[in-house]
Amino acid sequence: MQSRKVCIMILTFMFVAGFILAEGKPEQESAAGAKVGPQYGGTITYFNSRFTGDPPSPDPTLSQFNSLPFLLHIQEPLFLGDMEKYGPRGSGVSKFQYRGYLNPDLIRGNLVDNWEVTYEKITLHVRPGIYWQGTNMVKKVMENRELVAEDIAFDILEFWKECPWGARFNGILKDVYAKDKYTVIVELETYSRLALYYFGLEDRSMYAPPEMKAAGAGKWENQVGTGPWVFEEYEVGSHMSFRPNDIYWAKATIDGKQYKMPFADRIVCPIIPDEATQVAALRTGRIDLHQRPPAPQWDIIDKTAPGIKYASYSVSVYMVEPQMTWAPLDNVAVRRALMVGTDLRAFAILQYSEDTPIDVWPNYYLDPTVYVPLKDRPQDIQILYKYDTALAKKMLADAGYPNGLEIPLTIQPGAQYQDMSSLLQDQWAKIGVKVNISTVDATTLSKMQYSANYPGIAFSGTEMCDPLNTLLSQCHTKSIGTWSNRNSYSNPKVDELLDKAAASLDPVEVANLCKQAGEIIDREVECIPLYGEVWRHYWWPWLQNYYGELTIGDEGPGQLMAYTWVDQDLKKSMGF
Repeated sequence: MQSRKVCIMILTFMFVAGFILAEGKPEQESAAGAKVGPQYGGTITYFNSRFTGDPPSPDPTLSQFNSLPFLLHIQEPLFLGDMEKYGPRGSGVSKFQYRGYLNPDLIRGNLVDNWEVTYEKITLHVRPGIYWQGTNMVKKVMENRELVAEDIAFDILEFWKECPWGARFNGILKDVYAKDKYTVIVELETYSRLALYYFGLEDRSMYAPPEMKAAGAGKWENQVGTGPWVFEEYEVGSHMSFRPNDIYWAKATIDGKQYKMPFADRIVCPIIPDEATQVAALRTGRIDLHQRPPAPQWDIIDKTAPGIKYASYSVSVYMVEPQMTWAPLDNVAVRRALMVGTDLRAFAILQYSEDTPIDVWPNYYLDPTVYVPLKDRPQDIQILYKYDTALAKKMLADAGYPNGLEIPLTIQPGAQYQDMSSLLQDQWAKIGVKVNISTVDATTLSKMQYSANYPGIAFSGTEMCDPLNTLLSQCHTKSIGTWSNRNSYSNPKVDELLDKAAASLDPVEVANLCKQAGEIIDREVECIPLYGEVWRHYWWPWLQNYYGELTIGDEGPGQLMAYTWVDQDLKKSMGF
């Protein structure tokens, strides 16, 4: 068997160095400035960007995206980020501000305490002594009992066979079964570095008992699990709340001492559709943490909420995607001219992203294992990032369009898209390109993009944190017409490099292959990367033992809230 360290590498490759922080281990201070320890009691109210509407069915087989941030309080994944060891509480290696990905060298076992991976199978060792909490604040769903290997195997099989997202396992998984009480065997038809992520850490990989599903998995009052919280109530249009799981197995280590979790007496997740109301609730202290308020609201928060803290980071890139099946955008010379004629810095300023570099694609600029600084790239790539209308005009003429051309742009309603399309229209008019803007509803545009069936260009965004999976999903021929390769980009050499990287167990080789693929993608202008989309989340300092992490899983801060507590004295001293 491989060692645990090697197995982590198999999931994907490491790039810890890109997230080294200067900060040491912080201390918590009271209102008087004295260091204080954990406090039990109180209510934590936090807002997630998906809490703008009532959640859909919690049935795991449906994988309803907007139900998952609520469920993660109750049910747990196989792995989590080890923030106590690697985050600001520990070595400070990472801020844990990933999204859609977690550096595999920073994870720890959660429901499993160890695992091994080979090309043929994945062996999961279930952590003994974890119990299903079968009674929530509404009803008794089942008897409390120990989590065993059969539960994990059942859930993976159900995900694979019954869930719409389980199709991703077709051709990868061969069989899943419990070898004994605490050992799960996942036999592989084809090795994939993503398999373990999809059923071990992704936001849809939360585990629930078979008894809960038999009781009716589509009802919130039937939700039970092994997590730090139990369901309390769901008031339509208002909130969902949770109470502590009194048999929760995990403990927090603070200053070398272990403490029972969770610390708070209650978690409240408010449902607030209106942005102004969300921000007002934050500013007045009714919300302790707001994940991702809209950028236009940042100045308001900064000026009207003295003492509040925030974390700022970029996890995705927003781009112009030229449809490769639409002439003349199938001509790389035309795409290169259009990029030279695009003022990328102006888009970054427009979208509050002026502090990010302009070369945010195709390799994540915060990952030094794959990122090559622009000054070190070939000259024919560097020239693409220098805004030059005269050169862009000449390039278009050399490509056969001395009199310019017309390009359709399809957008969805919204001020952001209107502002961006107007800016692009003005910029390209200076190089003789007329942008014809048409607006359709978001659903129609999604269908057009996901079927790779739109004329001209469209705006789109993609997550950047996972260096290999980002390129596989966005730039591989086999991903055309999926949720990510919307513009039909295809290059046999890129496919060859990415396939080789996906099959490699050597993280250095994977990184080098991604860099090689990235250079081709960059040179061919697979897209025009407009800006790195910057996010912020704000929190009040009375939310203690919290240091600005985005998540220790795949989505949302809910799992972090078990580690945090409310300093009531500090809150009172701040006037709340």
